[in-house]
Amino acid sequence: MVFLGWIVLAVGAGLLGRSLWATLRDNPGRTVPYNRRPGVVPRGSILWRSLGVAMFVLSAVLLSAEYGPWIVVLPLGVVLVGFGAIVLHNRRVGQAAAE
Repeated sequence: MVFLGWIVLAVGAGLLGRSLWATLRDNPGRTVPYNRRPGVVPRGSILWRSLGVAMFVLSAVLLSAEYGPWIVVLPLGVVLVGFGAIVLHNRRVGQAAAE
């Protein structure tokens, strides 16, 4: 079950990454808000995001038997990387608008 948990975690991270990449790509000149929908929502990104989060929850359940409750920090770390990508995107858009 541990091996399956790691695979599910990797696939979930890939789905979230694909969703975020598509969202940032389709909003090149707009800032992407943190708490609501962006100006352009790419086709399929909500499905990828939903599946990615569901896989994160499943991976935390599968891996917690072996590693304990602290394994939940790993998926949260992946989510923080996504927030960092949004911060960089918004900063780049703000700098381009200021020029």
